[in-house]
Amino acid sequence: PQLPARARDPQLAAREDASIGEFVRTLRSDAALAGRVLKFANSAAAATRRRVTSVDEAVLRVGLAGVRRLALAFS
Repeated sequence: PQLPARARDPQLAAREDASIGEFVRTLRSDAALAGRVLKFANSAAAATRRRVTSVDEAVLRVGLAGVRRLALAFS
């Protein structure tokens, strides 16, 4: 499946002034990318005991830099 244009747009990921809200809105409209961020947020790399179940929480756990890297890697 193709990513929505905003998620494929490296400009959003590259923008230093992009807000958490912009990333959350983008992820909510893109199930594939949201799933990837949730999977990473729940992975051993994120070193957590509590399972993340929402996109908002996953973005906070992974951080904007992590979401940027995942979005760019997925595009």
